[in-house]
Amino acid sequence: MRILAFSAAILVAVFSLANAQGEDVVFVQPPSHTGPYGEDYTFVCKLDLSAGPLPSLVWQRNSAEISNESGQYIVVHTPNAANNSVVSRLTIVDAQADDKGAYDCKHANGNLGAFTITLDVYQDYEVKIEGDTVLEEGVDLTLTCKVDGSATTEVTWTKGSDDLPDDDRYVLKANNTLMIMEPVLGDAGVYTCTYMANNMEFAANVTVGEPLDLTGLKSVKYTEGERARFECSSTSKPKPTITWTKENGTLDDERFETEEKMKGQTFISTLLLIGVKMSDRGNYICTANNGVDEATHTIFLRVRDRLAALWPFIGIMAEVIILIAIIFIHEKCTQGGDVGDDDEDDEAMEPIKGGAGDEKPNSDGEGDVRMRASKE
Repeated sequence: MRILAFSAAILVAVFSLANAQGEDVVFVQPPSHTGPYGEDYTFVCKLDLSAGPLPSLVWQRNSAEISNESGQYIVVHTPNAANNSVVSRLTIVDAQADDKGAYDCKHANGNLGAFTITLDVYQDYEVKIEGDTVLEEGVDLTLTCKVDGSATTEVTWTKGSDDLPDDDRYVLKANNTLMIMEPVLGDAGVYTCTYMANNMEFAANVTVGEPLDLTGLKSVKYTEGERARFECSSTSKPKPTITWTKENGTLDDERFETEEKMKGQTFISTLLLIGVKMSDRGNYICTANNGVDEATHTIFLRVRDRLAALWPFIGIMAEVIILIAIIFIHEKCTQGGDVGDDDEDDEAMEPIKGGAGDEKPNSDGEGDVRMRASKE
């Protein structure tokens, strides 16, 4: 991008200088194109005249003028009378092998000569690797490389940036097939199949690794305002990429942060939630992918009220208060019953008071004698 910008700046500078000096200028951009068959390629040609009538441009190939009639090319001229200039664009549609070569941009009267651009196109080959990429110890693994759907074209295999290991367990078979006999965990990695054509490389790669394991807690519990922590870990090779999502929600809030670290052979991904709220309650999902396998794990977040720790104490105090009240009421009721019984006993023991017709009994009969004497 910087090179293109620099080139454009140079062209503009050249044009400005030449125009300032009153000279006629023609330039094309880009000077060449290289790419695969089937693409559209566009070239731009500009002509500025210091004086004279409004200029015109033509495109030629092999000295023959190019037009829009065939549908193979699209030519668009854009004149600018104010600047006495014209810009012409040539687009080569669905370029094929016979479109390779030179194209000329010329002033219509031919006074300024021709400015030549070149197009180089090539056949683009599709390289694809088929086979099981999940590595299971002791189970032979087979990869087949196909070029444009065919497995008969000669290709080369590499592991990572190096040649295949010098190991008898790596066997190259017919039809571009690579077989790894009795694989071990050390055989995990990136395998590349490369096809050479016209001094160009066409390649495909695939990642071979063990089944993905992903572990973590099933649920975590935090109190409102605390910092929640979710962890998922994996020991699989290659090391997976782990992403976090929330079920029926998003993690766009700035309160969410992620951390990653290696602990021995274990890769750990951590999701942090600052200042837990009741609305944060729910399922949080970690998804791991290492190019070989994919796995998910769900952690449920439980959120406690800020006063949750006080509820047991408040409950105990309430029970104690109720118990004391029951004991107090019972004692009161018991004391009231005892007082009533004492009164009844006193009434039963109190002596009978005498009246006009009543007389205390006397064992010797003296009372009766006195009564008769007074009457006489």
